[in-house]
Amino acid sequence: MFKGNKPSFNEIINAQTSDGSWKVISLGLFANVIACENIRDQGVLESLAKTALAEGADIEIIYVTLLAIIILQKAYVSEESEAAMIIANAKTYCKKAGVRNPNAILKKFTLPLRV
Repeated sequence: MFKGNKPSFNEIINAQTSDGSWKVISLGLFANVIACENIRDQGVLESLAKTALAEGADIEIIYVTLLAIIILQKAYVSEESEAAMIIANAKTYCKKAGVRNPNAILKKFTLPLRV
């Protein structure tokens, strides 16, 4: 089921880019936090597909960034205070990309996580 060890908190946050997003390549890292084979949450992807994204926004990068946020919030609870600024930057990125309410989409995630 898992491809490797659950990544450390630092590995997750170090993968964040300067604009607050995570690149699609980070999915390989995140796969070790997801407790199922499929790391694509269809409900979230459908919500993003219905969203009027900003010109040039990449739906895949937005999805990976939202996934990173949910992973930080649910699988790394003990680092909550450290993660707050990182999550805030990620939400700002999502808003600039056209996601008006990242929290509403975050609530749609149903992927089981390794905590």
